[in-house]
Amino acid sequence: DHCGPESDDFWQAYSALYARRMMSRKTSDYLNWKYVHSPNPHRQLFALTRSGRLGGFIVADLPPGPTAGIVDVVALDRDAFDQLVRYVMERCIREKKDAVTFGALENHPHFHWFRAFGFFPHPLTSHYFIYLDPNLPLQEPLASSECWSITVGDIDVT
Repeated sequence: DHCGPESDDFWQAYSALYARRMMSRKTSDYLNWKYVHSPNPHRQLFALTRSGRLGGFIVADLPPGPTAGIVDVVALDRDAFDQLVRYVMERCIREKKDAVTFGALENHPHFHWFRAFGFFPHPLTSHYFIYLDPNLPLQEPLASSECWSITVGDIDVT
């Protein structure tokens, strides 16, 4: 129904793992606004809990038809990631989806984990570009691609 305080606890733990990266703050307010109350009726958020604590979540776009998309996935560790992606992939197989997509920059923390599931980069996908005001004090670290963790879920494209 909604994301609560456990989502905020999870986000604090996750963001501490990747403290030097730029990413959307996936707090309960954000998750409720972006996914739980999404105007897209096919977008679904699935959470993984372990011993009563949130271990990760995945957001899937599961419309009728042959394709689906993983919009976002955030997991504290590789095991949680694997369980979340496996759950969505098994559902896509049951629903006879021909293709499942996930969009992220190659430096995203989970990029290589997706490769282990058989995902591969599409040669024609676009890249993200950013303009930074030259007067910003954080110009240099922000300009480094190593700092950015962006997924399809972080942009407002439906």
